[in-house]
Amino acid sequence: DKLNADSASRSASSSAVFKFLPWALGDGSSGEFRRCSAAMTSSMLEPNIPLLRRFVQLEEVTTVVERTKMDTKRLDDLRSELPGGRVDFLKLDVQGYELAVLHGSRELLKQTLMIHTEVEFAEMYEKQPLFAEVDQFLRSQGFVFHRFASVHGRPMKPIHLKENPLQPISQVLWADAVYVRDMWDLKEHSKDELLKTALILHEVYHSYDVAHHVLAKCSEAMAKLYLDKVLALR
Repeated sequence: DKLNADSASRSASSSAVFKFLPWALGDGSSGEFRRCSAAMTSSMLEPNIPLLRRFVQLEEVTTVVERTKMDTKRLDDLRSELPGGRVDFLKLDVQGYELAVLHGSRELLKQTLMIHTEVEFAEMYEKQPLFAEVDQFLRSQGFVFHRFASVHGRPMKPIHLKENPLQPISQVLWADAVYVRDMWDLKEHSKDELLKTALILHEVYHSYDVAHHVLAKCSEAMAKLYLDKVLALR
């Protein structure tokens, strides 16, 4: 009831382009939601404190303060809630639970054009899938890795920079990975899907070269016009 009321309140107070749904996404299984000391680190998985405490100010923001039994919903089962029953651009940031959400989205992924997902390179949450497993799954679904939109870490104790103690020194812990469906061939894309993909690449990631590649599959004239515009910006 609290989740329903909260999501309704958020939807009512936000712009018309946002709709908040009162469900935890996953693979349809039941589990335990861990609310952590910093809301952004809350997860369906248990924080790996023995690892996290090795890094500056990670244990402090991942301490579990409340546990709640919770069922998860598959994104495939929520398609009626989505405009057109599809997702063009899927962004995931669910603290190590990304692969479970993707497993619950197999049908939806067949029409998804691009994915932006958080991935980890160290087990920040107990028994979580790491980047290699997420990457393997997405490649099996026809997606091609495009780039890391951002890469993050923390310094290992006791060494840190005095002026910025959170600035990583060497160890990469997590990142945001971007994938494009069938990026090399784009065989199954409609003209509308090609235009949407090119728009996302251009506006969100400034990936002008790949945006041009996508537009060339749509229209050589359009690709030439785009190329002229991009080169004029130099």
